[in-house]
Amino acid sequence: MSANEKIEHIKYKLLAIVEQNMMLTKRIKDLELSNQKLINENIELNDKLNLFSSDLERKEALLREKEEEEPKKVERLKKQLDQYSKDIDDCIEWMQNL
Repeated sequence: MSANEKIEHIKYKLLAIVEQNMMLTKRIKDLELSNQKLINENIELNDKLNLFSSDLERKEALLREKEEEEPKKVERLKKQLDQYSKDIDDCIEWMQNL
């Protein structure tokens, strides 16, 4: 192989390497852009998750509060019904004594 042929062969290999380098550089930029989009999406989803978690905690606290209040409310209503029943019985007795 002559010197010119060797030089041409080296040029061909260098051009192939430069082309591959350009292709890989573009691929890296594309991947970096894609990665940044995923990072931004992840941040957004984490923000939503935090909001949902806070909302869930608040609703769980309200539910616990209602569950604690419910027996008290039932007891209060029972007492009211007992009082109404007693009042009705008293009225019936009063009317019978007329």
